[in-house]
Amino acid sequence: MSPMDEKSPMVYQPTMFVPPQPIPYPPNYTQYVTGPAQGAYGIPVVASTMWKSGMFECFQSTPNALMALFCPCVAVAQIASRLGAFGGYCGVLAVLFVIYCTHHAFAGLTQNEVDNYEQDQGHWTPQNINRLITYATLSSLTALLPALFLAVLRTRVRRVHHIQGSECEDFLCSYFCNCCTIAQMATEVQAYTPGECSFGPRSTIPAYHVVYGNTLV
Repeated sequence: MSPMDEKSPMVYQPTMFVPPQPIPYPPNYTQYVTGPAQGAYGIPVVASTMWKSGMFECFQSTPNALMALFCPCVAVAQIASRLGAFGGYCGVLAVLFVIYCTHHAFAGLTQNEVDNYEQDQGHWTPQNINRLITYATLSSLTALLPALFLAVLRTRVRRVHHIQGSECEDFLCSYFCNCCTIAQMATEVQAYTPGECSFGPRSTIPAYHVVYGNTLV
């Protein structure tokens, strides 16, 4: 047998062992805020945890207190417009106008049934009683709608500005002291020009973007 026919034996060459490398921890990015930048909804990233003014500090700005007392629909529409929520200034103003008109209409019908009862010297038919109950119930329900809307708006303001509180607190404040609640929210979102009674909307609060390192979120 010739040497060419002989197969050379396989030589085992050990490879170098490479130990597993530990997974590096993610870099410690520093969170910071850039802005303001325009957005459909103004949501600031950094906010206080307390209201700028207390519930009964509405007279810190007399024009703001007067607007909340005598023109609550306009003041609420300005707040919603400032947040860019619920259809903005015109949408909220129209909805509140319809709610108040509906409430006063049912209240007037209820009072009319009571007047008819007095004119008939206490003689009521079952139809009169049913109408009175229906009108009184609808009047009470429509009277609750503005307070419910105000409570939802106050909850939105709290969440946007990271203010402590609860939905129950929002409803109680909106129902029992709606004027002070409106003035407090207007101060928080700066819905008015200090020292002026303005009936128009202010611009929507600009949004802020959060940046981690070089990544824009």
